[in-house]
Amino acid sequence: MKNIFIVFTIIILGIVGYVLFNQSATTAGTQSRESTYTGEIFKFYTESDSFTVQYSVDGELAKVMFGGNTYELKRARSASGARYVSADNSVVFWEHQGEALIEIAGENVIEGAKVIND
Repeated sequence: MKNIFIVFTIIILGIVGYVLFNQSATTAGTQSRESTYTGEIFKFYTESDSFTVQYSVDGELAKVMFGGNTYELKRARSASGARYVSADNSVVFWEHQGEALIEIAGENVIEGAKVIND
């Protein structure tokens, strides 16, 4: 009887450990990545000298927080780097090798911004 109890306890502990391990791995894998960029920003749009981009885990979405506004962008085809555009194509965020630009309504409002944390 004692052996059955020991085997049953080992099985239960194994199941609990498996569930906890998979839950923490899944939670860690769903967190998004956030980067902050700084550079010359035209004062017409903001008083700040930086902006933040939050990327989805799969890299298909980017939330650009700039000038008191938040832009929800979707990844678009590009020859190099990562390019994201709004649904109406009025906002473009493009990042390549730690340098970024933001275009709003066809005008480059930020060019050559450098990533300061990743």
